[in-house]
Amino acid sequence: MESSLSTRLAIAEAGLRALEEILADVLDILAEVKAKQDEMPQDHDARRTDQRRRWWQRLGNNNSIFGRARLPIQSKLMLDRALLKSHHTSVLDEIPKDDLAFWKGMGRTAITGLFLMTVFMIGLYQLLNHN
Repeated sequence: MESSLSTRLAIAEAGLRALEEILADVLDILAEVKAKQDEMPQDHDARRTDQRRRWWQRLGNNNSIFGRARLPIQSKLMLDRALLKSHHTSVLDEIPKDDLAFWKGMGRTAITGLFLMTVFMIGLYQLLNHN
């Protein structure tokens, strides 16, 4: 027995509605998953920030080793800042430009030399341990 065209259309429409409902449910689930994923890094970052803050509070505590070492250094830095403000000149302004350029070049040369020496030593170490 052949079903009529209207019956087949009704069946197709019902199937499409069911697919639409399933797709809507899937989209809702995907939206929830995305929201959870967006919340996870924020929670992780918040916990990490809180841990850092507590760590720095412990280090800054005057009873800790760092806290006790910080106090004399901090007072000397405050004195140095006050002296620099009272003179109204920067220390770098008093150094001749040629001397400043020379020492910048020397610093770069020293850093490059240390880097090359380190690379050489690592290569030598690997060569000796390879054999």
